[in-house]
Amino acid sequence: MIKVAARRAGLRAHYLVCNVYFDLSTLVISLLSVFSTFTLPHGWQVYALLILISICGFFTSTFMSRGFQLAPAGPGAMMRMISIVLAFIVGAAFFHEYQDQWSIIGAILICSATGILLLTSSSSSNSSTHRNSSRGIFEQSNNEEEV
Repeated sequence: MIKVAARRAGLRAHYLVCNVYFDLSTLVISLLSVFSTFTLPHGWQVYALLILISICGFFTSTFMSRGFQLAPAGPGAMMRMISIVLAFIVGAAFFHEYQDQWSIIGAILICSATGILLLTSSSSSNSSTHRNSSRGIFEQSNNEEEV
């Protein structure tokens, strides 16, 4: 939903606005669900990991929001699918969580479909790219979003 809001707002709203409201809504939902079963973590390593996860999540959503504001909708959404592969790599490297065959097959299907969409959309937009070759992939696609 944050991607849709960032794309819809365009450059009219600051990209951190979407993140702040998303973080606040996540905080409220988390606080409501935490009252049922909550235990404090033990050890400074767990607290350090929680803080690191929070910082990385904030920067990830900040950069994704800014990217969705600047990039055209198609390539931006397609590049978001790389997070599946990165989640598998991080899970295997740091947490020793190895995926079963069905998860790997599903990830291959999603990434290959995304790649096919990226290739077909870029080849179909080549005619418009040749007409306006000075415009890059991350520049505005229409004049109403420019500020």
